[in-house]
Amino acid sequence: MGHAEVINKALSQGLKTAVVTFSHNPGKKADGRPVPEITLPALKEKILESMSVDFCIYLDFDKVRNLEPEEFIDLLTEKLNVKYISCGFNYRFGKGASADVRRLDEICRPKGIKVYTTEPVCVGGKPLSSTRIRSCIASGDVKCAMELLGRPFAVYGEVVHGRRLGRVLGTPTINQLLPPPQLLPRFGVYASVTHVGDTLYPSVTNIGVKPTVSSNEVAGSETYIIGFDGDLYGKVIQVDLIEFLRPEMKFESVDRLKEQMGRDTEKAKAISTGFINNKKPFAEKVLSR
Repeated sequence: MGHAEVINKALSQGLKTAVVTFSHNPGKKADGRPVPEITLPALKEKILESMSVDFCIYLDFDKVRNLEPEEFIDLLTEKLNVKYISCGFNYRFGKGASADVRRLDEICRPKGIKVYTTEPVCVGGKPLSSTRIRSCIASGDVKCAMELLGRPFAVYGEVVHGRRLGRVLGTPTINQLLPPPQLLPRFGVYASVTHVGDTLYPSVTNIGVKPTVSSNEVAGSETYIIGFDGDLYGKVIQVDLIEFLRPEMKFESVDRLKEQMGRDTEKAKAISTGFINNKKPFAEKVLSR
């Protein structure tokens, strides 16, 4: 919701709106690995389009990281004919993140560019941050993540072929990969909502490695779409994770797995149908703030 506040303020100016971001998260974990992405570029662009943002511009961090603050702003203003900049209260830029929002205003004012800085967004009495959202998702608390994001955390990607075991068990599923740098939710079963065209379907999703039926250690997403019968192979599908139901488990037999899947499906159907019936589009929520 913090980024949504920044974008919403820019949209209110009645100008063409461009979101400028990096092609990859420049952050690094303590072990040197990239920080996982909450929202991959394809879904990010879909969300921005729903908010009526005109352009999404990706900068290569490695090519701009050593620019002085003035050089970085000159790059933007020369290419984009900027009239107004909206950013967060803790925005930093320039080589070594040396400049803050006060310096941004100092650079932009002589150029006739207005700068607006959003105030910190707090949820539950605590500041909203990407680190906090990642922690919720990694622990399986997708309800908390939804509150912080203002929308559900989603799996978004192409439907690929699996082992077709779900069809044998009477619950045909769609399989999606979760490649890096996608942030991995806690392994387990979730009540979910699947977008097929303009229709929302209640669904149940397993995130993990399916230990009962597979020795594969590559994590993926497998979703049974309740009430849908069709071929989605090769299509890009969005699956919203609504509520964590249980951890991923290894069952003593496929029959026990099938029994548990039946219970999971009934629980997920009730939760997800309730969510769909009360759902308000993300763009509508943001623009009404």
